[in-house]
Amino acid sequence: KDREIGEAAAKTADLEAAIAEAKASGEGAAENLKQELQNADAALDTAHGERDAAKAALASKEEEIKAAEGRTEAAQERVAELEKAIRTLVKETSLFETSTPKQPPLEAKKLEAKPLTSPAMSPNADGDTEDNTKPVATEATSKADEEDTPEPSLAISRSLEERIEALKQGESTSA
Repeated sequence: KDREIGEAAAKTADLEAAIAEAKASGEGAAENLKQELQNADAALDTAHGERDAAKAALASKEEEIKAAEGRTEAAQERVAELEKAIRTLVKETSLFETSTPKQPPLEAKKLEAKPLTSPAMSPNADGDTEDNTKPVATEATSKADEEDTPEPSLAISRSLEERIEALKQGESTSA
């Protein structure tokens, strides 16, 4: 029986050693878990801070977008006002020009052709210079040649319409 008691005492000692070892490793595991929890808490705080910064940046960008949209709307309204003013001006100008009496066509009043000369002096065989003036071109102009369109108001209208289109294209590229 002493042998059984010795074996039981040895088993008890082994179990007590295992319990002590488990307690020690459990305490170490608990310390590790506490440290991991602290690290996770710090990472969570950092993530919250980054999220708040991102929300603030997003709100700022949304405000910038609203301001840009407001400027675009104001510019579009201004373009519309200018277009209306230009059309009104063209109509008033056209009415004024059509109320003035038209002059007869000026093609009958063409200016006579004038030779344009280019003085070119070249030495002859004797060493003297002689005038080798030759007609280069003829100049014949008339008022009808200078006008692109028969109606000045039509030319003004076209010019203004081109400017309106240029404004529209400039507005669409900047927006």
